[in-house]
Amino acid sequence: MAEIKSLDDLKSAVAPAAPAPAAPVAAPRTPKRDAQGRSYATGKRKDAVARVWIRPGSGKFLIRNNKGEYIDYSAYFARPVLQMILRQPFQIAGVEGQFDVMATVAGGGLSGQAGAVKHGISKALQLYEPSLRPALKAAGFLTRDRPAKGPPFGGPFLFSGHRPAGGSSGDQSRQNGLSHSRAARLRVSPMSRSMWASSVARRRRVSRRSSQAATVCARRNSTEATGGSGRARVAEVGVACREWVMAFIFVLIQQASSPRM
Repeated sequence: MAEIKSLDDLKSAVAPAAPAPAAPVAAPRTPKRDAQGRSYATGKRKDAVARVWIRPGSGKFLIRNNKGEYIDYSAYFARPVLQMILRQPFQIAGVEGQFDVMATVAGGGLSGQAGAVKHGISKALQLYEPSLRPALKAAGFLTRDRPAKGPPFGGPFLFSGHRPAGGSSGDQSRQNGLSHSRAARLRVSPMSRSMWASSVARRRRVSRRSSQAATVCARRNSTEATGGSGRARVAEVGVACREWVMAFIFVLIQQASSPRM
């Protein structure tokens, strides 16, 4: 700041600063209509996509079915709750019964398709008459839902991108019972990889013991079918039953002692 040495310098220092230029005002939205006086919009929800045309009319609402025919929306969406969903944009905007609607919709189920048509109607209404936009936006009808993402590839394991210490990733993955490509795709932490390997080994042991018990039991049954002394058959059946029971108990013990993932 400059040093003040006179009264004029003081006046210039306390003089009000020039006002900042006003922010530019956004241009008002203009209606978007085609040569036939219609507004077009695309609506989406879940996996469904709808194409919607609206124009002033008596409230006729037609939807194209899978045969290419335009039918009344109440015949396409028979459930009353879906019909109520389709009428909501007109009710919120206060223009119920004042527009005709033609729509095509594909993909998803009936619930997703109703949501897609509703989204398309809302967008078409605010394109036809921009003054309806605030009410439709406040109700959330102009926002498309974000599809929920599923769990990451690899299930409940932790993704860290950490390379195991000591040796190459291929050596480590082979030691843990995972192929190199599988380990590269998963990129799990070392602890999760060990849990994965122990779980795979445990399932293999249980499967092997169960198959051995089934083989022994089948051998006993074949021996019983071919004949033999009654006492020998009773002893063989007892051994087979005991092996089945031991395998079943082993499976229960393994499941009880397995770590929670």
